[in-house]
Amino acid sequence: MNEGMISGCVVRVEDKTQTFPAAIVTLAGETSRVSKALVFFEQVRVTGDVAVKALQLEPGQAVLFDRAAVEQLIWTDRQTQEPRAQIVTRGRSFVKLQGVRTRRQGEHLILENAVNIFTLHGRLAKKTETRRAGVFGEVTEALVTLNLPVKSGAPETRPHYLKVEAWRETPLKGQRGGALVITQVLVKTDASILGGEKRYFTALEERSSSVMA
Repeated sequence: MNEGMISGCVVRVEDKTQTFPAAIVTLAGETSRVSKALVFFEQVRVTGDVAVKALQLEPGQAVLFDRAAVEQLIWTDRQTQEPRAQIVTRGRSFVKLQGVRTRRQGEHLILENAVNIFTLHGRLAKKTETRRAGVFGEVTEALVTLNLPVKSGAPETRPHYLKVEAWRETPLKGQRGGALVITQVLVKTDASILGGEKRYFTALEERSSSVMA
């Protein structure tokens, strides 16, 4: 199982069409994380008919990707020939939202009470690790392995490795490698530089830092 939903106000839509329609939609939203407000900026990748519709979206519009999933994108760096990996979110369908609450923060419209929740059903690649994180208390890190299709609709699968961070007491704590787990996560990607380009483009977006929580 690897499914979820994510909503937010559209920050930008990037046309990635080559031989097949493709786009990346960046969303801005505020959701609850351990009873605390959390602002996120996330990119949702779409293809086909969904991409065609997404390319018509305007900045500031509120949308819900009601069928979405997270996966691990892998590639080889052209300059160093070293393997690289990135967690990405893929959307399979979306709806426009009406009558929602938004607020302006800097140059962005933020969707309040946004949805950002995904259910992962997989196995632990190794034993979980728990460490102190300063004033934030303990954080448990887990590496969840999911077998997902190599590409959409393909019968072949490969393991996807998703790093999960739990900033509270969690059943993941102390679990050994190979254990079967079902966990709910929200997606919050870091602002690292990929391929010589910043993952995010504005000061507020760059403050969105961590991997998954």
